[in-house]
Amino acid sequence: MGLGTRQPNNGGTKMSNDFVDDPPADRWLKTDDETRRWVETFDPMRKCLDMVRSDAAVECIDAIIAEGAYPYNRDARTRLCARLGIPFREEDENNSGTSWLVYYAQTYARSDRLKREGYSQLTEEMAREAIAKGAGIELTGHNFMGGEVNEVYRRIVDVPGHGLVLMRPRVRNRGIRCDHKRRGTDCPARIVS
Repeated sequence: MGLGTRQPNNGGTKMSNDFVDDPPADRWLKTDDETRRWVETFDPMRKCLDMVRSDAAVECIDAIIAEGAYPYNRDARTRLCARLGIPFREEDENNSGTSWLVYYAQTYARSDRLKREGYSQLTEEMAREAIAKGAGIELTGHNFMGGEVNEVYRRIVDVPGHGLVLMRPRVRNRGIRCDHKRRGTDCPARIVS
C-alpha cells in the first residue's frame, strides 16, 4: 500500500512512494525550451542526483495514461523526444537527459494525479475529521503485482500509545496508524462518505 519512505536526496526534495514536494525554481523546467536546453547541456558523467521536474515529461506521461495505456519509461521518452524535436537514440536508454527526466516525471505525475483526485497524506487530523463527519477513509496504493488497490476503512480506533488507527471490520490488531510521522508512512488517503 505504499507505506515506505526514502530519505531526502541530495537536492533536499522529499521523496516518498506517493507524494513529492515541488522542486526549487532552478530545478523546475516549466517550458519546452527550458527542457530542451537542460537535455542539450546534460552531462552523463555527473548523473542526475537532484530531482528535476519537467512539465513536458509529466504531460507526456499523463497523455499516455489518458489513452488508457501504462506509461512505460521508453514510451514516455519517445513522446518527450518527439515533442522537443530531439532525436530518440536507443543507446541513450539509461543515461541520457531525457531518461532521467522521464524517470523523475513518473514520481511527479503520480503525485500530481493523487492530489487532483483529492488524496493527501494520512494524518490524525484527517482521521479526527472523518470521525466528526461520520465518514470513512479511503487508502490507495499498489499491490506487489502493480495493480491499484483502494480500500475504505470505516473503523477508526484510538489505541493508547499508538494514536488513531484505521481498522478493518472484525479485526482486533494490525491496523494502519494515522500518524505517518511516527511510523514513516505516506499513505495516500481521502475522506469518503
